[in-house]
Amino acid sequence: MTDISVYDDSFLNEEQKKQIRAFTQEWWRAHEAGDQAGMDAAHAAAERVRATAGYSGGDGGWEYHELGGASGVGALGQGTPAALASYEPREKAVNDLYDAALGRELAGLRAAYEAGSAAVKESREAVPRVFQDEKNDLAAQSAVAERNFEEYAAGTGLASGAKGQARLAMENTRQAGMSALDAQEGAALAEADRQEAELKRAYQDGIAKAVAEGAYERAAALLEEYRKAEESRVSVSQKQADEYFRWRQELTKELEAEAERLRKEAGV
Repeated sequence: MTDISVYDDSFLNEEQKKQIRAFTQEWWRAHEAGDQAGMDAAHAAAERVRATAGYSGGDGGWEYHELGGASGVGALGQGTPAALASYEPREKAVNDLYDAALGRELAGLRAAYEAGSAAVKESREAVPRVFQDEKNDLAAQSAVAERNFEEYAAGTGLASGAKGQARLAMENTRQAGMSALDAQEGAALAEADRQEAELKRAYQDGIAKAVAEGAYERAAALLEEYRKAEESRVSVSQKQADEYFRWRQELTKELEAEAERLRKEAGV
């Protein structure tokens, strides 16, 4: 029985198939002679041929088992070169770095906004108290002025018509003063509202800027990681191909030497 498996027929070149057939013949001759060592040597030699194509034929030589990394087949201890590692892009590390940086910047913006907002709120809450004190002072001054006028009118015998006009003038003055204070209070409250709105707008603009700049820098950093990974992949692929080529050359020489040894032993 000197035929080859469907896998040998599919994955090996003509020279390799020829070698497999020769080793198979050697195996059967050793089998018929009861020579277990000869059977093992012929099988190992055939396995080394299959290893050059990256697979094993199993114990009987009729199966297909893909070899990963070092195959370790044969008495010569040959194996396919171990896979070389290439640079892996550090996506998670980059994202974690920029997430942390963005978090710190947003926290700083938030703290500044809250501090400014608290100051504006405190100032706004003080406005009604301040102007209420001003109104109370104006009302007290108006009351004093009215008493002084009444004493003056009583002492001078001022006519009722003149007194009425004077009282009206004083009341108009008091009302004008109150209206002016109301207007100033409204302006102070409006200014506090404007400051609060400006703080909020600046805070939102700061967030948008931080996010936009962070996104740009993050994208640039990730792109650099992908570039390094691609360069590494190309470099490693070339090195892997070079190592595999050297390995096949060495293994082919050893297989040829083994085949020659077996032919001499068989007297072929």
